[in-house]
Amino acid sequence: MTFLDRYILRQFFLNFILLFSLLFIFTCMIDLFLNVDRFVEAVDATMPAEGLSGLGRAWATAWMVIDFYGPRAFQFYSFLLGIITIGAVGFTLVQLHRHREMTAVLAAGVSLHRVAMPLIIAIVGLNVLQLLNREIALPRLAPLLLRNHGEIGRPEVEGFRVNMASDGPQRVIYSQWFSPAKEELTRPFIWEYDDSDELSRIITATSAHWVGDGWSLVDGKATQLSSDNVTTAPPPKPIDKISSQLDPTGLLMRRHLEFRQMLNLRQLGELVQRESTRGVDELERMRFGRFSQVLINILTLLITLPFFLIREPRNLLVQSVNCSAVGLTAQIGGAVGVTVGIPFVPPAASVFAIPLLILLPLAVWRMMKVET
Repeated sequence: MTFLDRYILRQFFLNFILLFSLLFIFTCMIDLFLNVDRFVEAVDATMPAEGLSGLGRAWATAWMVIDFYGPRAFQFYSFLLGIITIGAVGFTLVQLHRHREMTAVLAAGVSLHRVAMPLIIAIVGLNVLQLLNREIALPRLAPLLLRNHGEIGRPEVEGFRVNMASDGPQRVIYSQWFSPAKEELTRPFIWEYDDSDELSRIITATSAHWVGDGWSLVDGKATQLSSDNVTTAPPPKPIDKISSQLDPTGLLMRRHLEFRQMLNLRQLGELVQRESTRGVDELERMRFGRFSQVLINILTLLITLPFFLIREPRNLLVQSVNCSAVGLTAQIGGAVGVTVGIPFVPPAASVFAIPLLILLPLAVWRMMKVET
C-alpha cells in the first residue's frame, strides 16, 4: 500500500465516520425531542424518585437514551450504508480537488483509476462488514430493536397475546400471552382439524415452552372430538408435547413485520423450508437480496465515481448534485427490485435483475468514460 493509498483511505474513513455519526445523531435527536417524556417516565418507573439527585436523574435518563438508540446504530448502518458511502467518497474526492492534490497526482503520472482503487476496496470491505452485521449483530439485537417507546428501559420486547395463529393447514393456536424472552405460551388453546376441515381435537395447557421442534405442554390435555356428535366426546387425555411449525420466530414475525429483516440466512432458510410458511417468495428475496444489495452498493459507487474522477476543472457543486441524483436513483431502483421482484421470475434471480441488467452495464460504461 502506497502513501497515496493510505492518505485517501484515511480521508475516506474520516468522512464516512463523520457523515454516519451526523446522520445517526440527527435522526435520533428528532425522535428524542418528540418522545422525551417517554424517557422521563421510564426513569420514574424503574428507579425510585426519592433519593435520586438531579445529576443522578440526568445520568439515568442519558443511560435510557443510550440503551434505546445504541442498538439502532447497527440497523442504521445496515439500511443506509450505500448512501453514506457515496457521500463519503464524494467528500473525499472533492477535498482532493479543492486542495489541488488531484492536480499533483495527475502530474506525477498516476492514473485516475489507480486513485479510485483504494476507495473501491474500502467499499467492498464495508459491505462485507454489512453482511457480518446482518448475520451476527442484528439477530442478537433483535429483542432490543423491536422495542417501542412504551418499552424503554426493558431488556427485551414486551410479550403479546397470540390471536388465532395458523400452525399449518390443520391447526390454530390461541394463547393469552407469549413471552419472547422465555419462549413461553401462557394458557394456550389449540384447535386441530381433520382432512374434511372438521374440528377433531382440542388441546389445552397451563403453559407451553418451545423445545426445538415443538411445544412442551405443562398440564396438557387433549380432547378427541367425534364428527357426528361433539357432546359425546371422551374425557380428555394427558399430552406432554406437540410438534409445531409455529415457533417463537414465527410468532414474532406475525407480530412485528420488521423482525424478518433481522433474521440471519440460516433462520430465513429454515422458514423457507417449511411448506406452510406464507410469503416464501418474500423470504427468498430477503435471503438473496442481501447479496444483491452488496452488488448494488458497489455498482452504484462505480457509476458515481466518474463525476469526480476528472482532469479538467469543473463546477464541483454541479458534479455533486448530479452524483447525488444518480446515486439515489440507483439505490432506490435497486431496493425496489429486491423487495418487489419480477412476475414469473424466481426470487433468487429477480433480485439480481436490476444490478446485472441495468447497473452493471452502466457502471462499465461510466468507468470506461473516465479520461486518464
